[in-house]
Parts: sequence; structure tokens; C-alpha cells
Amino acid sequence: MINSSNFLCADNASNYRVIEVPEETALRIKVNEGDVSVAFWEVTEENFQQCSILNGKSIIPLHTADGFILLEEMLSLGNNYFLAIVNDLAAKAMPTLRVNMTVKASICIEEKNGLQCSGRGQCITKPSAAAFYCDCEEGHIGLFCEEFDGCSSLQCQNNATCLDVKQGNTERNFTCVCSP
Repeated sequence: MINSSNFLCADNASNYRVIEVPEETALRIKVNEGDVSVAFWEVTEENFQQCSILNGKSIIPLHTADGFILLEEMLSLGNNYFLAIVNDLAAKAMPTLRVNMTVKASICIEEKNGLQCSGRGQCITKPSAAAFYCDCEEGHIGLFCEEFDGCSSLQCQNNATCLDVKQGNTERNFTCVCSP
């Protein structure tokens, strides 16, 4: 029987993880070899802070040879709080891994080519951002980094403003607009 009185929930960094992942992502948890079993509980934020499984939901992840996988179907957009109670039979202890997992929408894959950030950028997020987004390589712009930026390396003369002519990734056309 697992209850909050017979497991350890330390506030140290080794037992606490904050993870941000794009939607449709599974989480793999690797367990060091040994005679251990793990019980996973999905809990509220309050119970997560208190390290309590009271009113939590026991979940059964996919078991692998070296750990467990929380499938994407088990994760909802937004914050997901898990307590993983490790029953280490050899050490006769039950330390708890606390996982605060934020699942964010991903706007990095364009349906027409299926490539993440058109292969010309990196799908990233920031703690303050609501979604993962494309951070384009230099010389590319657009929501999916699909457009070559004709103004990236060429500068107009006489303080003119460079305007990129949108035509995809094959042409490097731009227009200079001079000040009156």
C-alpha cells in the first residue's frame, strides 16, 4: 500500500524535474538498473507541491527494458503534474520523483512539406511562450522559415528601406524604397 507516510519526497533538485515538450510527445523515464518498481500518480498542482497522492489518479505507463514511457495520450495541453514513487527493494526506500511537465502547442510543422521549420530553423520555446515556434536560420523568415529573406545580407544604399519580395526559398528578390 502506498500512502504519503511511507515515501520520501525531498525538495532537492535531483528529485524534481520541470520539462516543456511540444504536443504529441511522449516522455521516457529511464530507471537505473536494480530491483525497483515504480508507481505513477497524476496529481493536482497543490498535491504536487505537497507531495501528496491524495485524490490523485494512478496511471500505468508503458514499461520498457530500462524504464517507462508516459504516452502522449496520457498528457494534456498545459501543466501535467506527476509523482513517481520508486520502490527500491535493495535500499528499502521509496524516494519520489516529482515531474512538472508542460505540454505546449507546436506550430513548427508546415503540412505541405512535413518538415520541422522547413529544415531551415529550430523548433524552440521559452517559459513565457504559449507554444513551440520556429527560430529561423539567418537568411530565412516566415512562420515555418519557408521564405528566403532577400534583405538579410544585401543592404540598400542611401538609407533606403529594403523590402523582401515574397517568392519562396528559390529567389532572392528585394526592393529598395528610397526616402523622399
